[in-house]
Amino acid sequence: MDPSKASCEWYVHPDFPKFLLVVSERSIAADEQLYILYGPDYWCQDRFPITVLLAAVLGYNIDIDKSSEWRNSDRTENFERPWLSI
Repeated sequence: MDPSKASCEWYVHPDFPKFLLVVSERSIAADEQLYILYGPDYWCQDRFPITVLLAAVLGYNIDIDKSSEWRNSDRTENFERPWLSI
């Protein structure tokens, strides 16, 4: 989830919208692993421990109080707000 480590990115070719490509952002050494960001939708799932969710919220700068994607999903039903659970 660290953008500074990313060595490639997702790309959809305009002529072939059904193909998802991985494009290098810099030169990649022969023995180097590719590192690509999956995005917040992958990491912000309740199957991950809370430490991963927190890292995703912080790493992708997600404002869960204002994010329509977060508030309009099943994810909010699984996590009560601390001030509501008293």
